[in-house]
Amino acid sequence: MRLRDPLPNLEKAVNFLNEKPVNPISTPSLVYFWSISCGDCKRRMPEIERIREEFHGRLQLISIHMPLSKADENVEEIERLSRKYKIQEPIIIDNDYYFSTIFGTKFVPSFYLFDGKGRLRHFQATKGLRPLMHRIKKLVLEAETAD
Repeated sequence: MRLRDPLPNLEKAVNFLNEKPVNPISTPSLVYFWSISCGDCKRRMPEIERIREEFHGRLQLISIHMPLSKADENVEEIERLSRKYKIQEPIIIDNDYYFSTIFGTKFVPSFYLFDGKGRLRHFQATKGLRPLMHRIKKLVLEAETAD
């Protein structure tokens, strides 16, 4: 994906946990890819939890689990880790790489930040989340002042 590209239709997800994903309407959204075997993904989960808490009601989070190996396709293990890391948002199980291909995701963790109009405004992979937090704050403020 390139900056300003539209958010793909997440409602095409067939396999998911928690609740069926829907495309956000007028709310900034963070779509993040992770995998159960990814150590960096696990280290980032507390930061994602802080984002979830700090921007509750002002930022929609959508999680996409992208397997890195056959063992990562174990839905029970994905569910167990999602409980451990308190992932409450929709989790798309992308065992067929449908969404990974559409997004062009090659690495996990990867983060895609969309504005309230559903346009990609920021992307980053496998880095610290400080730049992402800065962009989230900017987009949430932008959305709040637009109302």
